[in-house]
Amino acid sequence: MKDNEKVMDELCSLGVFFAKARTKLTLHETVHKAEWLISKIETEIKPWQKSANRILSRQKKYLGALITVQNRCAEVFDSTTAAENWLKSKIIVLGGETPLEVMASEKGFDLVLKVLSRIEQSTNKRLTERGSSILKLEDHISKINNENIHGEAFVEGPVGKEIW
Repeated sequence: MKDNEKVMDELCSLGVFFAKARTKLTLHETVHKAEWLISKIETEIKPWQKSANRILSRQKKYLGALITVQNRCAEVFDSTTAAENWLKSKIIVLGGETPLEVMASEKGFDLVLKVLSRIEQSTNKRLTERGSSILKLEDHISKINNENIHGEAFVEGPVGKEIW
């Protein structure tokens, strides 16, 4: 088999790998194996093999997008397991498809990253609201504790301050 045919065959295998990996492997496993396959192809490819270099460039871009999504998932979910479960779950805003299925195209990657941003914003908003509620509760408990130090606890009632 000529060098050019061998490289083109390996590039085709890499494309098939990406397609199968979406449903069979975790994102981490996919990225790790794809990095290895790409580095192997890079050692065999020659500069004058223009079409092979273009295909390899596209595959590297796809791998870069996978790594970007992997990093965003780690930021948003704080857990590899939660991130992998989300990537394999059917998501309504993705048309009932999984994020891994949607990421077959460049637009799909953008859409998945937007959904991750929405999740992060929603989570941050809830945490901020909870934090505000907790601070109010802690302030209230502190007031009660201060009153107990002085021997009496007062509660605001309909008539005014009443002793417990």
